[in-house]
Amino acid sequence: MSPQPKNVKGFQLLDEIAAQALTNTNYRRRLLDDPKSVLREKGLAVPDDVEVVIHRNGPNLIHLVLPSQLAKTARLDVKEVDVATLSRNAPF
Repeated sequence: MSPQPKNVKGFQLLDEIAAQALTNTNYRRRLLDDPKSVLREKGLAVPDDVEVVIHRNGPNLIHLVLPSQLAKTARLDVKEVDVATLSRNAPF
């Protein structure tokens, strides 16, 4: 078991994915073309019925994503992290 709540580790992985997409053009293209595969490669569980949408901020555009509900405390290994629960269980 991981010492961190699953949503914290999941958000760390999403940050790593975003950071790599900033510096690697091919990775960024793959992320835009097939985000589920890229997330799954990082160890995140993405159910087939969950839609993954990638938004790009620009000089005159900022996206703010609001969570659908408050976080539930749970501890899981990164291989058990489910992307569908990340937004539902966001810690804010």
